[in-house]
Amino acid sequence: MSKQASQHLIGCNYWASNYAIYMWRYYDQAVIEKDMKVLADHGVNCIRIFPLWPDFQPLETMRYVNANADKRFCFKMRAGDTPLPLCKFPDSGLDPKQVKNFKHLLTTAEKYDIKVIVSFITGWMSGRKLVPAPFIDRDLVKDAEVVLYECAFIKDLIGEIKDHKNVIAYEPGNETNCLSYEIDEFQAELWLKSITDTIRMADPTKPVYSGMHGTCLNGNWSLLTQSKYFDMVTPHPYPCFTEYCIREAMPEMRASLHAASEASYYRSIAKKPTMVQEIGVMGQMYMTNDGVPDYFEKACMTSFAAGSKGFLWWCGFEQTHLDFYPYDLNACEADLGLAFADHTPKPVLKKLLEVRKAIDEIGDLPDPVNDACVIETRNLDHWGIAYGSHMMGIQTGNRMDYVFEEQPLKDYEYYISPGLNDMHGINKYTAKELYKKVKDGAKLLVTYAHGAMWDFEEVCGLKIFGRESLAHTKTFELNGKTLSIGCDTNLNLVPTTAKVLIRDTEGRIVLTENKYGKGSVMFLNAPIEDYYVKLNYPEDTDLCEVYRFFLKDIKKPYVVDSKKAFTTLYDLGNGKFGGFVYNYEKDITQLPIKIADGYKVTKCLFGDIKDGKINFNRNYVYFEIEK
Repeated sequence: MSKQASQHLIGCNYWASNYAIYMWRYYDQAVIEKDMKVLADHGVNCIRIFPLWPDFQPLETMRYVNANADKRFCFKMRAGDTPLPLCKFPDSGLDPKQVKNFKHLLTTAEKYDIKVIVSFITGWMSGRKLVPAPFIDRDLVKDAEVVLYECAFIKDLIGEIKDHKNVIAYEPGNETNCLSYEIDEFQAELWLKSITDTIRMADPTKPVYSGMHGTCLNGNWSLLTQSKYFDMVTPHPYPCFTEYCIREAMPEMRASLHAASEASYYRSIAKKPTMVQEIGVMGQMYMTNDGVPDYFEKACMTSFAAGSKGFLWWCGFEQTHLDFYPYDLNACEADLGLAFADHTPKPVLKKLLEVRKAIDEIGDLPDPVNDACVIETRNLDHWGIAYGSHMMGIQTGNRMDYVFEEQPLKDYEYYISPGLNDMHGINKYTAKELYKKVKDGAKLLVTYAHGAMWDFEEVCGLKIFGRESLAHTKTFELNGKTLSIGCDTNLNLVPTTAKVLIRDTEGRIVLTENKYGKGSVMFLNAPIEDYYVKLNYPEDTDLCEVYRFFLKDIKKPYVVDSKKAFTTLYDLGNGKFGGFVYNYEKDITQLPIKIADGYKVTKCLFGDIKDGKINFNRNYVYFEIEK
C-alpha cells in the first residue's frame, strides 16, 4: 500500500508472529520480513515495539564467597560473564547482537513505510515482570541502582537507533505505571523526570510518549504529572479493564465510544495530544473473530473523529501456539492478533485496511470544536463523571471539554459542575472565577449528589430546609420524555430568586434556574452523571435530555436529530466547517440533519446529504459545509 495521505497512525503493538516476547532470543529475519509485509499490505502504517529488557540488558551479578572481602568487591554487575568495562557498552551492558537485530527490524519496517514507536522498559508485559536477573526482587522505580541502569540502557540504545528515520517517538516503557505499587507520587514523578530527561538528552529531536494506561486525574502517575514530561498521552482503552466500560456488548454505543471518550478526556486534562495506543477485545470470550471488525471500526473511526492522533491494536499476531507465560496461564492473552501466526489475515485486519483508506480520504483534521466545560473537583469519581458527561454530550450533539479545579478555568459560555459529592466542593478561588464568568454572561449547570458549594443561596437562588439521606428515585417529565434518576440524598428546597422548572412525580423540586448577573445557573437536585454511568445501556434512556435542555441555545452549523449519533464539528477556517457523523441506529441508514441557514454542503464522503437527511453508504459520513 502507498504512503498515507493522513498523518494518522494506525496499526498495532508488535511482537513477532513466531515467538512473541521471545522474538529477540530466536530472532528470525525471514519471519520479520513476512510480518512487516502482511501488516503493510493491510494498511498498517505504525507499530509499537519493545526491546525486551532482560534480552537487551542481560545483566548478571557476581559475588565472592569470602564473606570478609571488601564489600565494594563482593557484589559486581556484569554482562553475562564479561565485566562491564570490557563490554562495547560499559555503562549499560547492552547486548550488541540484540542491537543488530533491533536495527534490522527498524530497517525492515522502513522498507514497508511503517513508522515505529520504541517502548523501552518492559518491566511489565501482559502481567509478567520481565527484567534483568539482578532486578527481579527489587523496586524498579525507587531503587537508585536499578534506575541508573535503566537510564544507561535507554541512553545507549537510543544512541544506536536515533538515525533511523522511521523511529518517530520514544517512551519510557510499556505501562510503566505498573512497575511499582510501593511508591508515592513524588517517587513516581522523580522516576519520570529521570527517564524522560535521559531520553531527551540522548535524542532531543523526537517526541516522548507516555505509554501508560489506566491513569487518573491526580495521585501517582497522574495526567497532571504526565503533562509535564510527555509530548503525547496515550490511553489504553480496554473496556474489560476500565470501570463502566464493559456493561454492554462491545460494539454497542457506549462501549465502543470508550476510546473516543477517554482520548478526549486525557487531552482536556493533560493539555497534550492523545493517541489510542493499545486497544483490543481480549479474546473470543468477549467477541468472536467475525464480530471484532464492527467494534474496530466504531472505536477507530470515532476516536479519529474525536481528535486522537493514532489507533494501535493489541497486537499484530496470534500467540495461541506458544506455551510459555503469559500465553500458557492467561487464557485471554493468546488470541488478540490482527492476523494468525501463519500470516493469514483475520477479519479485523481486513477492516483495518478499509478504515485506513477512509481516514486517508478524509485527511487530517483539526481538533473538534467543544461546546461546554466540565469542572472536576478533587473527590469526584473523575473517570465516571467524565465518561457519563461525555456520553450525554454526544447524545445531544455536543462535545465536552474538561478542567480540574486546580487548573486555570477555560473560557466557555457553558459550564457544568457535576455530581457535587463532598463538603469541599470547588475550591474557593476557582468558584469565584466561575461565578464571575456567570455574572458576565456564562451559563452554569450544577448537578447534585450529596456535597456542598460556595454561596449556594445567592448563586442558585434556593434555600435548603432540610437534607435527607433518603434512597429514592426522582421521576419527571422533560422535553416530552419521562426520566428517572436514582438518588441517595434529597434537598428540601425553597426558591428565593430561582424559578422552579421541574418537579418530580412526588412534588420534589428537580430542576431550577436562577438569573445571576448577565448569566444563569441551573440546579439539578439529582446526580445524573453518576447515575448514567452506572446503568446498562444508558443511551437507551432519555437521561441526556437534561443536557439537551441546558445546551439548547448553542448555535451550530449543523444538527443531527438523534440520540444515537456521534457527531463532531471542525472549524476549517474562512467560514468553512467539517462534520463527522457515526450512525448508531440499528437497521436505519438515514438520519435527519438540519444545516444552518446560509450554509451549503460542498463535500460528502461515504454517503450523501439531500432534503434534510443523511443517507449512509457506510455507518459514517464526513462532509464539509460553507457559506
